[in-house]
Amino acid sequence: MRTREGMKIAKAKGRLRGKVPKPRVKQEAHLVALHKAGEHTSAELAELFGVARSTVYRAIERAAFSAPPDVTRVATPLNIYACSVVTMDPCAIASRQRFH
Repeated sequence: MRTREGMKIAKAKGRLRGKVPKPRVKQEAHLVALHKAGEHTSAELAELFGVARSTVYRAIERAAFSAPPDVTRVATPLNIYACSVVTMDPCAIASRQRFH
């Protein structure tokens, strides 16, 4: 009972937040910046920041999803395929969809 009372008091004071993530927000931003620079491998970054490689991968993935979309898009094979489908006749589209 004393533990729960102490937890309620700590929560009321704003001190009960659970486990603090190993790479802090600034550290994670620095980790992602180093990765984007291409100077270090994920294993080197993991050793440098004292985390597992999976943590490095998750940080990079979080940064990719939280980043605003790039306005200057490069034509990818999927974009080229989508553009070519528009110019094709309906029969060609149906036959191509069966094989993909």
